[in-house]
Amino acid sequence: MAFEDQGSMDFKQHINLSIRAWNIVENDIADFYGTREGHLSNFLNRVFSNFHEDALSSITLTLEKKEENTWVFLTKSPNLNRKML
Repeated sequence: MAFEDQGSMDFKQHINLSIRAWNIVENDIADFYGTREGHLSNFLNRVFSNFHEDALSSITLTLEKKEENTWVFLTKSPNLNRKML
């Protein structure tokens, strides 16, 4: 689920990062924009937009994996009542 899919750009999210994580983000912004004065929100939105489907924390990816794991469990478990399937 991408942020732009929500229908409004007025939604904001507060992000708590460690000092080390903020330093990494600041360095990446400097690399991306050529200056540390880049726009944090634009940078983070670009990252989220480009990688949300692949992120381990992606809701869509997590649900797909859970569904796949559940199906594998249900079809391979010899002790389950087959009428449940």
